[in-house]
Amino acid sequence: MAIKTGFRANGTVSTSVELRGIYALASPTSGKDGYFDDAVAIRNRTERIAKAIAPSRTGRLQRGLKSNLTPQGLNLYISVYATSYYARWVIEGTSTPIQPTRATHMKVPPHKRMDGLRGQDLWEMDQPVLLYRKVRGQRPNNFLDQAMRIVLHQRGLAR
Repeated sequence: MAIKTGFRANGTVSTSVELRGIYALASPTSGKDGYFDDAVAIRNRTERIAKAIAPSRTGRLQRGLKSNLTPQGLNLYISVYATSYYARWVIEGTSTPIQPTRATHMKVPPHKRMDGLRGQDLWEMDQPVLLYRKVRGQRPNNFLDQAMRIVLHQRGLAR
């Protein structure tokens, strides 16, 4: 069972898994048609865990998480995807270092954690801005893949 992460043309990032022979999903108490209910439970739990472990500053990435369940014959495809325009940079990371292309410096508003930087209180200035020639890139964080692996492991479907 392979977990695949892909990037769609519309900018969404998707992590999916193919469950082959879906009748093996059914728990003994779920009955003959319980396999679909189990797959729906896997999809819902994966989406919930992805929302819980997604990095969040504004909450836009978490609100943009969706899931899908597609049956094809005896197989099911479960996918969880992020619709935020910057999800790809979170999942793949960014190149290191990031440098401006149209100017010599980048103007970056200070984050609240930067209070007291260089002995100044940046929040008391009228228009606080920091200038950088380059900044460190973001490390990859494939939280969609992690969520899928957690749920499959809990269900005994992955190692």
